[in-house]
Amino acid sequence: MLQDVKSYLRRCFAIKNLGEAAYILGIKIYRDRSRRLIELKVSCYTDAGYLMDAEDLKSQTGYVFVLNGGVVPIIKEPINIYCDNTEAITITNESRITKGARHFRAKVHYLREVIEYDVIKLEKVHTDDNLADPFTKALTFPKHSEHTRNIGMLPASNLM
Repeated sequence: MLQDVKSYLRRCFAIKNLGEAAYILGIKIYRDRSRRLIELKVSCYTDAGYLMDAEDLKSQTGYVFVLNGGVVPIIKEPINIYCDNTEAITITNESRITKGARHFRAKVHYLREVIEYDVIKLEKVHTDDNLADPFTKALTFPKHSEHTRNIGMLPASNLM
């Protein structure tokens, strides 16, 4: 099947074999051939802007997933979710739910379950280091530039 795909691509495009891939879309590929794995480290940052829209009183949430490695069928390590809201972390880690948290009870139970099964790990990040901030609030230019650089985004001028 792989040979058929290569033959088809050769008919449609001018291609050449450059050997084994080291990067895909700018992501370095790490291999563990003894375990037949291409390993992937995933981190997640999340932030929320409370009642950002004065008209409908909705909050805004932003997420950034940072990938370090390649693509794998199964992720062996839990995904780190970094959150700058201490109260949200406390509600997630405590068995009781505070009175004002009824509206997200199902989400909290699900989050507790995936933490228990070691699918994710919720960790505190200082608000100045939360890479999801540009998606939920206006930042000073230096802070916005720092976050976008840490996310791995490049200014459009770098692509010209």
